[in-house]
Amino acid sequence: MTKTAEKYKNLSQLLLEEGYLKRADYEKALKRQWEKGGSLEENLVDLGFLSEDDLIKLLVKHFGVHYLDLSRLEIDPEAVFHIPLRVALAHKAIAVRKSKNSLAVAMANPLDATALAEIKKVTDLRIYPFVSRISDIEKAISTIYSETLGKRPSGDHELPFRISRDEGMNFGGFIEDETNSLVLSMAKSFIEGKDVKYLAIVGEPGTGKTHILQAIAGALKEKNEPFEYLSVPILALTAESQRSNMIALLEALEGKTLLLDDFEAVGDSRPSQSFMSLLLDRASRDGIKVVLATSKPPKNIESLDPSLRARVSGFVVAQLGSPSADLKKKLLRRLLGKNKPGDDIEDLIARNTSSNLREIFAIAQQLKALSRNGEVEITLGLVEQILSNFR
Repeated sequence: MTKTAEKYKNLSQLLLEEGYLKRADYEKALKRQWEKGGSLEENLVDLGFLSEDDLIKLLVKHFGVHYLDLSRLEIDPEAVFHIPLRVALAHKAIAVRKSKNSLAVAMANPLDATALAEIKKVTDLRIYPFVSRISDIEKAISTIYSETLGKRPSGDHELPFRISRDEGMNFGGFIEDETNSLVLSMAKSFIEGKDVKYLAIVGEPGTGKTHILQAIAGALKEKNEPFEYLSVPILALTAESQRSNMIALLEALEGKTLLLDDFEAVGDSRPSQSFMSLLLDRASRDGIKVVLATSKPPKNIESLDPSLRARVSGFVVAQLGSPSADLKKKLLRRLLGKNKPGDDIEDLIARNTSSNLREIFAIAQQLKALSRNGEVEITLGLVEQILSNFR
């Protein structure tokens, strides 16, 4: 371990304190990460605040990680699928070699504890992380998964579009008020399967659609009801790359309640829409329940062809409203715990944040970090400064 690695816990701290990155640029990248997803370093590169090469040099020099040039490396396709496609895409990571009980993984940031934890959840192998260029990782993911996904044997294998359930996202952890009570009621009716069998949960980004979908998954698990919680964008990509293997994919999902996240991203390609139409047809034929989460009502999704649009027109639509100021305050208090701010600060944050509750999570994260430091007083002026990055 280098002296720098002993001094700094993560890459962000190094970038800020050593002057490689301005605080304002860091805040912009953090905001973009909450809005669009992806890793922080990926957003730093996309915004032009840090080049791929500089990112690699810093990780190698200051943290002692090793670099893999994927453009010159022949990736072992047998190793690749030890990491599902959804994890590879989410964390910009791809397995390149397997040796006995070890797995070599090329990553955008080998110091990312969240990414490493997610990878360890999906494989029993010992992980050896390396750093590679983000663009090379993206190219390898696109090429290798597309070429080899259809060659995998059918059966109950790890589906690339399956999402891991977050145990912390349950109905008990969801803050209820007048903006979401109807959706929660519809969700519980869906779980019972009596009145609502086809449900569309609609809401703007960050209003809680995924939390409710995860809570439904948890409730179905408690009932021992078989289900699949799927990422529609990745499912669409898989259907596109596996045109000849659609029946095998359908059979892997047959007989299970379907939870479909980010439905608006189904894509406009014929294979992805055909696959989704076939999937919904089978669900209807077999009496299988389906719930989808989407940022737009199904009838307003422009990319849907007439056939698929007709199949989702019968879904019960439950619309999440814009979170109230009271809900934002309750969420802020829950996130900060003993570090709860004063009423004036709560009011300021509630008034000046959008309907995207991820902003509250980001602000709470910053306030907790400052409170732990103990050297900075949390004032209205400081909170105003933090809020300016979200306007």
